[in-house]
Amino acid sequence: MSAPTGGVVPADASTADWPRPTGATPTWRLSGHGVGTVAWLELRRLMRARRWLVAWAAWTTLVTGLCGLVVLATVTLGGTITADTGTVLFGVTVLVVLSFGLLVAPGLAATSINGDSRDGTLATLQTTLLSPAEIAVGKLLAAWCGTLALVAGALPSLVVAFALGGTSLTRLLVIVLLVAVALAVVTAVGLGLSAVVVRPVASIVLSYVVAFCLAVVAPLLVPLSSALLTTTETVTYVEAAGYDPDTGRPTECVQRRSEETVARTDLTWWLLVASPYVVVADAAPLQPGSPDVDADVLRGLGDVSREARLGPDLVQDWCTDLDEQARAQERASLPPVWPFGLAFYAVLVAGATALAVRRLRTPVGRLPVGQRIA
Repeated sequence: MSAPTGGVVPADASTADWPRPTGATPTWRLSGHGVGTVAWLELRRLMRARRWLVAWAAWTTLVTGLCGLVVLATVTLGGTITADTGTVLFGVTVLVVLSFGLLVAPGLAATSINGDSRDGTLATLQTTLLSPAEIAVGKLLAAWCGTLALVAGALPSLVVAFALGGTSLTRLLVIVLLVAVALAVVTAVGLGLSAVVVRPVASIVLSYVVAFCLAVVAPLLVPLSSALLTTTETVTYVEAAGYDPDTGRPTECVQRRSEETVARTDLTWWLLVASPYVVVADAAPLQPGSPDVDADVLRGLGDVSREARLGPDLVQDWCTDLDEQARAQERASLPPVWPFGLAFYAVLVAGATALAVRRLRTPVGRLPVGQRIA
């Protein structure tokens, strides 16, 4: 069927039968100039919003104040500033930065597409020579830069913790990089939802829900599922049969075996790879010189994730610490968890970005109910 002429559209005409325009912009074309143009436009609009500047200043003040309170509490309680103080401060600061970043990052991208569509500015970009991929990636890059500003605001506190000792330069760089990657993931999720959901408020709420599920719900499913995934195993208990009256240490150990129902966390440990907390903690390089393990919050969180991967401990040694040492060696021998997490994040980012690109293609065959072109 030929295209209608004279401004008259036949009643039985179907847009699917019209010839496609020649020279159309390829959907997946990517160029540095195109991506940079979109990103710069988005960043300029973000910087003009005073609410963002106020939020960034409040965020920086909050993290810096928290850092000061930890140091002040250590001094006030009669303690001395040691490497363990720096380790505690570094771990707490990283968890705070990651937590607040997961709250802010989805909101920066969750209205990137449907918000422009509501304001009537999206069609302006779509009618230029910019490809859908350049528009989507540019918006994603701009939103990610906004979240990186939060990391930059927390850098002074991280540097202070690094200066106090207990944290190597390699560990500092690796953790900052992984925090940035985690924020990029939730930003991409927000972008994808902004392309699918018509109402900006709904896309913001759904972005927060997804971020909460990744960070909290997925790890909680591991212990919660223990009631459903159980087996009956023989558990060996090593107990003390006598104690030295002078030292109080066990002088004799006896073994006792019991048939018990144990949770099989080794079947559901893979749910942990979705949590940014687990990925960051597991990828944190171990400290040279091994500071106090109890002071290293990130190392403790990484040990918990690897302990779940080992599954039930079938030897409970309550007499000596040999079982604990053997268990620690087993945890250390396991392959790391964080590569699985990064692979999952790569798939998630690629899927969300591809969805946004698909929604930005023109001409549009069919619009969702309530959505408009301009």
